Amino acid sequence: VTITFMNSSGRVSIGSLSQKVFPNLFCLIHFFKDQKWPKSSSRNSSKIRRGNLGLQAGEETPPLLFGLLFLQPWSILQLMAEQILTVNCKLTPTAAQVAILNGTLSRYAECCNWMNETVDRNVTARFAIHHQTYHPARVQFGLSANLTCTAIARVAGARKTAHAKKRTVKAFKPTSVTFDERIFTYREASQSVTLTLLGSRQTLTVQLGKYQEEMLAGQKPTSATLVKRRNGAFWIQMQVKVDAPEPQPPTGFLGVDLGIRRIAVTSDGQKFDGKDVQNRRTQFAQTRTSVQRRKAQKRTRSTARLLKRLAGRERRFQAWVNHNLSKQLVAVAKATGRTLRMEDLKGIRERTKVRKAQRRTQHSWAFYQLRSFVTYKAAVAGVGVEFVNPASTSKACFVCQQIGHRDALVFKCENPDCSNRGVEIDADYNGALNIAAGGVVNRPEVQAKSAVPF
Repeated sequence: VTITFMNSSGRVSIGSLSQKVFPNLFCLIHFFKDQKWPKSSSRNSSKIRRGNLGLQAGEETPPLLFGLLFLQPWSILQLMAEQILTVNCKLTPTAAQVAILNGTLSRYAECCNWMNETVDRNVTARFAIHHQTYHPARVQFGLSANLTCTAIARVAGARKTAHAKKRTVKAFKPTSVTFDERIFTYREASQSVTLTLLGSRQTLTVQLGKYQEEMLAGQKPTSATLVKRRNGAFWIQMQVKVDAPEPQPPTGFLGVDLGIRRIAVTSDGQKFDGKDVQNRRTQFAQTRTSVQRRKAQKRTRSTARLLKRLAGRERRFQAWVNHNLSKQLVAVAKATGRTLRMEDLKGIRERTKVRKAQRRTQHSWAFYQLRSFVTYKAAVAGVGVEFVNPASTSKACFVCQQIGHRDALVFKCENPDCSNRGVEIDADYNGALNIAAGGVVNRPEVQAKSAVPF
């Protein structure tokens, strides 16, 4: 098997790979695509030729490929087959431990803010920030070495995210602290965690439900995040590694059309109605508006407490719906041996315009959250996920792929040469069938995909 990675300067190929390793390395295409790699020197060209990469001196070379050449097949399989999941557990600290936790959160946020203000805002590299701030931060804030390092990593990560969005990092709030394996330990027998905090290492009891116990059974989490909620409760978010099975060759594709009126419609005809969800969200918005108006008029403590209680309720309801929906979609795809195909809705809010009365409904549903839930659940279940261009999927006939007439939830093909001409079908179902086929019209690669049964 020969794998070829395409980039702006040419191609990089790897030869003589076993069929067993191929599915894993194929996943790395997204990593190498459109990346700008440093030019290889003449000194490295001999190593490149010995590595059978087919590169000459001066050609662009992905550095990570050198590491892959020295990995055994089982190492590559292990590298690509792990899925990291987060287990959220509530802590039950004592009164003395609450004071220590609050002190650590405050000092950690102060350290992050000081680093962000001290280092030039254009610097985003973690090692550059570490070089400028590590020793002064240790002296000034009294955090342990690893807590200081995680603070540096947080500042660097926040700056990179802000830089990508063309923004600046304003401030860090005392709401969370990141721990690595040297300053965090989970003890399954006693259902507790030990954390290196400000001035001491503390053992805190963890409340585990059935789901948390199953996820943490036999696990040794190597990183965690301490979180303080708005109600003052402390939670620990532990990252665990789960062995994800290799996705099997699909027998077909399950298309999923997403929307507001119907949250999802599959190419099997299964519909997830969004009417009840929309009514619930409207109720949340009306209650929130009413309380905020009353608070502006009276400014009473009771309205402030009510707003605090309502905060996040819609968000939690939204996450609950997306969790249940993603779980059902992955279960259907796994039971039928198919790969999930969904619309790539990235940037949908910027591309579409709606009336003012519809803006809240159109722009407040978390489609990206649903996408992320489906992605990680599918990885754990060994189900493949693909994303296709959503353009015209609900306006084109799934038989001839020509643009037809859509009226609300009804679609009718008007192509005189189509066998489906004049037949009224559900528009969302028609869109799901197009998504299962790989998208819509005038793209040669899509026409080739449409021959796959779905």
